Amino acid sequence: MQTHQMNKTIGIILELLLCFNFVSCNYIKSQKKLSTTERQIQKYQKNTIILPDTLQVLINDTIKYLYNTDIHSYRLKIVTVFNDSDCYKCYYLKFNSLKHFTEKLTSFEHVILIVFFCGSSEYFKRIVYPEIAFSSPVILDRKCVFISRNKLPDSEEYNTLLLDENNKVLLIGDPTQNAETERLYINKISELK
Repeated sequence: MQTHQMNKTIGIILELLLCFNFVSCNYIKSQKKLSTTERQIQKYQKNTIILPDTLQVLINDTIKYLYNTDIHSYRLKIVTVFNDSDCYKCYYLKFNSLKHFTEKLTSFEHVILIVFFCGSSEYFKRIVYPEIAFSSPVILDRKCVFISRNKLPDSEEYNTLLLDENNKVLLIGDPTQNAETERLYINKISELK
């Protein structure tokens, strides 16, 4: 009888330890994730981003060079990068997420969304672009010059930046994938209106 009671007590203690271990593991993981995001923001904040002027820009079915556009005149720029390694459906979902996010910014005329498409521009122009009905500028970057010149992180999570009028990084992170990041973007844009 006493052995049975002792085994039951040990079982309860082990279950409590497992629960505590699970909760603490999840807490540690969330802290690591948070600190990774904070490290990325600290690492890139106030860096000046180079927008290569010699790249082609696709705006409403017209191709221009970046230096022939008014992109540089905006007070704030949201710059995001797409890679050609994504599938068609992924492009469609990403562009729709961006459209949804930018709809929340329609009252802010001083902000422009710029998409850098890294990879095969012919595929993008012929197959993807006609289907997405996207009015923001898409910069065609066949050789991924933008990423290499600015030493952006490999993670897609950190390939979206909020830049000021001098192309200094104010925020880094994808506002379409994270509600907290979206709130940070909207607050910062509102603050600088």
